[in-house]
Amino acid sequence: MIEIYLAIDEKRMALPLESPANIAERLILLSDLLETARSDNHCTRWLRSSLYQTTIINGITFSDLLFNRNNIPIDRDTQRLLQEQLGRCKDLDDVPNAENTTKEQVAVWRKRGQAAACLVLDDQTVSDPATVGSKAALFGFYRDVPELVSCSEEDYILHAKRSFPNIAFKPEIAREFKNFSESYTKIRPKMDRVLAVLNDRLATIRHECHQDSGKIQKALSSEAQLEVSPESPNTHKNKKAMKEREAIFGGQSVCCEWHVKFQPNTDRMHFHFGIPSIANGKILVCHFTQHMST
Repeated sequence: MIEIYLAIDEKRMALPLESPANIAERLILLSDLLETARSDNHCTRWLRSSLYQTTIINGITFSDLLFNRNNIPIDRDTQRLLQEQLGRCKDLDDVPNAENTTKEQVAVWRKRGQAAACLVLDDQTVSDPATVGSKAALFGFYRDVPELVSCSEEDYILHAKRSFPNIAFKPEIAREFKNFSESYTKIRPKMDRVLAVLNDRLATIRHECHQDSGKIQKALSSEAQLEVSPESPNTHKNKKAMKEREAIFGGQSVCCEWHVKFQPNTDRMHFHFGIPSIANGKILVCHFTQHMST
């Protein structure tokens, strides 16, 4: 599994003047990001002790927000949760070259091929891929990681579970990268794009298309910038060919006829829209292959 470093950037914690409710929302979001990271055994969170003295807004420090009870725009439960989450972070002051700013240290890690990013409280004007201030930015960072670090096919699939949480992969599917005519590193960016469309858009597309296969095919192909389709009527008539498209998930056999064509005449990724009784209804990625019988 790819190791992730997320470092809270104390120099980018100040918020513009806004209502107390919005301050609370930003702190809850920070807590959610830290909780997502904490649930990942391969994600290390970092901070500097100076974080607590950082002024967030109107003379209120981060320490005030965490420990004071009067006139503070967050509830006691959020305070306690943040205290616990921050208490589990490692101290950036203990790393070599501790005089680096947090942003500089993250840049050093990334230059060494380490998947690292800064956590900030306000990312409204930030378009830096090494900066995370929202759930969308966190997933964007995750999806950039395979191009940032050198990762094996197996690590790519394990990491994809972070990047594409609405997708489940057939066990040991990483071994099937060798089935493609293109190399793993060449096909990987195209796979990233397709997985992002499936993860982020498939449910909405199916709803907007009223479950019409033809319309879904057209919409998926347009957004993925590759041809995506179910099998043809002729292939459906070939029982042996349809059997090839089956995959086992949790002891159940699933026919994965929908596929993306990475090249017009070869290299397919077969998938299924999902079944409620398997992997909590996630999209199922079933086969990597050059071509199946028709």
